[in-house]
Amino acid sequence: MTSKLGAYVTRKLGEQVLGDFSKKFEAESPFYYHDAKGKKKRKKSKYRVPGVSEHDNKVLASVRNRAWALDMCLMHCGGFRVGWSALIGLFPVVGDVIDFMFALWVIRKADQIEGGLPPVLRAKMYAFIVVDLAGGFVPFFGDIFDAIYKANSRNAWLLEDYLAKKAVAEHEGPAHAIDDIELGIAGPPHQPQQVHNSRKAQKHGK
Repeated sequence: MTSKLGAYVTRKLGEQVLGDFSKKFEAESPFYYHDAKGKKKRKKSKYRVPGVSEHDNKVLASVRNRAWALDMCLMHCGGFRVGWSALIGLFPVVGDVIDFMFALWVIRKADQIEGGLPPVLRAKMYAFIVVDLAGGFVPFFGDIFDAIYKANSRNAWLLEDYLAKKAVAEHEGPAHAIDDIELGIAGPPHQPQQVHNSRKAQKHGK
C-alpha cells in the first residue's frame, strides 16, 4: 500500500513539475528520434541536426552525452529514468552543490557554439539549474524532484531547439525564419512595406 501511494505521489509530482514540457520533451527529446518507419531510436554521438555546422553539432553531441549521463544513464525509477545527478543529490548539501557544478559544466559546454548562447537562452538555462539546486535542498522530496526535473536534459533540448531554429534562419533566409525573440531569432518583419504603400495610395486618392 505504501509503495503504491509513493508511486502515485511521485507520478503526480512529476506531472506538476514538468507540465507541458514533458509532452514536448517526449516528442522532441534530445536523446531520441523517430526513423522513417516511425520507430523510436536513441540518438548516437554521430547524430547530426540538419543544417547545423560540424562544430556546433559536436558541441550539441557533447552536451547531450553529458545530460544523458547526469539525468538518464543508470536506471528506471518510479517510471522515470535517473542518472548520476539523482545519486549525487542523495548526499545532503554537498551532493547538491556538486550536482550544481556539473550542471554549470553542461551550460559552459553549450556556450561554446559559434557565436555563443543568446543572453536570454543562457539565462533560462541558468534558471533551470538554480531551480534544480533549490529543489534539491528539500529533504527527501528534493531527491525526487531532482530525478524528475532533469535540468540538464531541459538545457540539452533548449540547445538543440535553438540550433535547429538558427539553421532555418541562416539557410532559408529571413522569409522563413522562425520568430523567436526569446532565443534571439527574429522572424520576418510584419510587412511594413504594405503599410507604407497604403499610405501612398491614400495620398494619391486625395
